[in-house]
Amino acid sequence: MTRRLLMQSAPSVEQLVREDLVRGAALAIDLAVFEGDGVKEPLGIVNTSDVNTVAVNSDGSPTWAEIVDFESAVDADNALMGSLGYVTTAAVRGNLKTTSKDTGSGRFLLEDGLVNGYPLYVSTQLASNRIIFGNFADAMIGMWGVLEVKPDEAALAASGGLVLRVFQDVDVGIRHGESFAYGT
Repeated sequence: MTRRLLMQSAPSVEQLVREDLVRGAALAIDLAVFEGDGVKEPLGIVNTSDVNTVAVNSDGSPTWAEIVDFESAVDADNALMGSLGYVTTAAVRGNLKTTSKDTGSGRFLLEDGLVNGYPLYVSTQLASNRIIFGNFADAMIGMWGVLEVKPDEAALAASGGLVLRVFQDVDVGIRHGESFAYGT
């Protein structure tokens, strides 16, 4: 935060900063749930050992057969239940909207917000062209305490600014890795 911003006394400025901090923390938690490596962050879905993998076109334009393979992989592990859905990137969503299911039907992989009968969600917290399918109720997020904001007055002392550091104790537990499949 700059010195000039700190000089503002309007509650709306404080609220704006607070919302930005909360949004940044929430995005970091989402990233850990999906892609966390388990080293300096929780272990996420794609790095959990018993999660299914599905071969998908690397250009982010899956075929109908590849989309069905996600459901089939989870179903083969008797895990096709719960809060099922797909999550992917905005680019893949765009591809799904324009990729025909088959020749001549006029149907697309993504129609009315559904892919293969399941809802599709978009996140910027996924690797490029990533698709994950599964029971997202089996991705548990544990949080301890509250979001802490710690001021660091030394980092920008020369300019009179302030750095705010945010801390949240969080862990992710993938209850049943078999409940998920992701594209490789």
